[in-house]
Amino acid sequence: MEQVDNSNGADGIAAVRVRRTGVFEFDAASIDATMVGGPMYAADDHTFDDAEGPVNDIKVGQLVKYVSATKGWIDIAR
Repeated sequence: MEQVDNSNGADGIAAVRVRRTGVFEFDAASIDATMVGGPMYAADDHTFDDAEGPVNDIKVGQLVKYVSATKGWIDIAR
């Protein structure tokens, strides 16, 4: 819901409000239509991917709509 630049601040000094449920469109690293219904993981602060790994170990939610190889709708409550 909000953004903050804390690049010059100490850890934990900035706070933002976040949504914890809902379906939202996000950028994707590389997805295809067969991944709809599968779990998706954070690749960075605004991009998701289907691959879970050492970098992508934070589950974002479930892909509910494929838009393109670089866009999709994620249900973040699942």
